[in-house]
Amino acid sequence: MELKILSPDEFKRFDSFFKPNSIAIVGVSKKRGFWWLNNFVQAGFRGKIFPINPNIESHLGIPFYKSILDIPESETIDYCLISIPNKRVPGVLKQCFERNVRLITIFTSGFSETGIPENIKLEEQIRDMIKENNYKTRVIGPNCMGLYVPNRLHFNYGLSKFKGHISILSQSGGLAQNISYKLANLGIALSKVVSFGNQVDLDVIDFLKYLNDDRSTRFIGIYLEGLKPKKGREFFEIVKKIARKKPIAFWKGGQTPEGARAAQSHTGAIMGSTGSRQLWQALQKQTGFINVKGFDELIDIIVMFNYYNYKKYGDLKGKVCIISISGGVSVSYTDVLVSEGLTVPRLHESTIEDLTNSLQFLVGNSMKNPVDLASDFFNFASLDKIFTAIKKDKNTDCIIFELNIQYTRMDDPYWIERTKWIGMFYERLSKSLNEIKKAGKPVLFIIPPIIFFHKLIEDWEFFLQRFPVFLSIESAARALKTFVEYCDFYHRKNKATR
Repeated sequence: MELKILSPDEFKRFDSFFKPNSIAIVGVSKKRGFWWLNNFVQAGFRGKIFPINPNIESHLGIPFYKSILDIPESETIDYCLISIPNKRVPGVLKQCFERNVRLITIFTSGFSETGIPENIKLEEQIRDMIKENNYKTRVIGPNCMGLYVPNRLHFNYGLSKFKGHISILSQSGGLAQNISYKLANLGIALSKVVSFGNQVDLDVIDFLKYLNDDRSTRFIGIYLEGLKPKKGREFFEIVKKIARKKPIAFWKGGQTPEGARAAQSHTGAIMGSTGSRQLWQALQKQTGFINVKGFDELIDIIVMFNYYNYKKYGDLKGKVCIISISGGVSVSYTDVLVSEGLTVPRLHESTIEDLTNSLQFLVGNSMKNPVDLASDFFNFASLDKIFTAIKKDKNTDCIIFELNIQYTRMDDPYWIERTKWIGMFYERLSKSLNEIKKAGKPVLFIIPPIIFFHKLIEDWEFFLQRFPVFLSIESAARALKTFVEYCDFYHRKNKATR
């Protein structure tokens, strides 16, 4: 189903913003450690870089220029990063217009977000200049980090160079970085990240239109504080259209009076009463976007969608099979899942019969759902038979598996083969659960941080290569519920339009 928003020419122009062949950096200084210049070099940018500072000759063998206008006219400038005091920005902007720069990011802060009349007027001056230039040059910001495109444009050190299918839009520069670093730490690659700040020109709606048409973006995560004046209806219509095609997870900042006040002083966001929690929830129901309440929830949902393609799960209902080593844990997990609106149904009678026949140790086992493995947790032969039976079960359609590393990592000084056994056990466990995943049942891992924290990361990273892994049942339950709800929404909406 094709629901294009931009014309081919509009998309081509916007797409070029993320693929510049040349960059000018206004405000590179030794005092700041040549930060922006080093960022782009470290990112692996392979085009031309034109650093600008009249007091520096070169750095890293790259020659500096006194101003934008001193760059040879034979050179085109695709992208310009401005990092200078706020009062000097309009002058540099004028020079960029003269050189027909395609895109500018104004990193500089100190505009409408300060609430100071003089600075508000300065931002209005910039807005008027862009308009008078007939939007030939587009501007991101001010008060933002700009663009992060893996292996091309980075807005801080150490960002991943691996490319994925998740794109992030963030009004906050700090959160844009935090989300990028966190996802990279979880092995999740990104397609594009935009920190857009005060939205003097390009705003969240412009980037949403582009990401809707961008084939390399399959999931959109957003942190938003506010919209431009009179943009509410357009925002509503665009989000409604996109959500039918690909998931959008919104984290709305400023849903309380105190939060709205903080947003006003952060990015000058004007979505005060419009950003109330009640109105935001009503928008969610009408458009189908995913409403998240904070950083951790946004990350958990992205993790879930990164591993499973919503287009393949039209019949997913959230009928969970819990597999654990503890009866008490199983009971508490059931309560959490049911409270989230998921179900933990009794396994089919044929499955229960197969499981009972598979058990070597009957003491402590429960095989009706939750599945309490007890001693069979460590028995390779029993595990294979148990997972085979659950894979075919007709009453469940997804699995939550808890790995308690206090059992696998037990500190026994006399067990000299422990490390070798753990490797074998994890490989066998992963292979069996992956067979369930291949059969069409999503598998979620929970590794609770109880003990052996120094080994938790090692085990986490091992299973993250194959499954979404969470630290708690609460995180897994919210992520699974969101995935199930969006799968239902997506397939219902698209079935109705066929």
